[in-house]
Amino acid sequence: MGDSQQEKGKGNYNQWSVEESNLLLRLLVEVVKNGWRDANGIISKQTIEAKIVPMLNEKLGCQKTQNHVKNRVKTLCQLFRNSSVFG
Repeated sequence: MGDSQQEKGKGNYNQWSVEESNLLLRLLVEVVKNGWRDANGIISKQTIEAKIVPMLNEKLGCQKTQNHVKNRVKTLCQLFRNSSVFG
């Protein structure tokens, strides 16, 4: 049998280290400070691909994609939303 991730139909699973998560958060803050968001406040796919992904990959030597970043941001938002510390 194959890997359990592949059996579930998931591909290209990429675990985030603490260092990668911290850098992502710093880059997201920089994006907001520089005003690189849509009129409605959303960080666009193009901004993620052009600004965030290249910096992550360059600084950390990883191979993150726009989808990796999008999913990590979604996970971080869920953590913040469900944490009584931030509530």
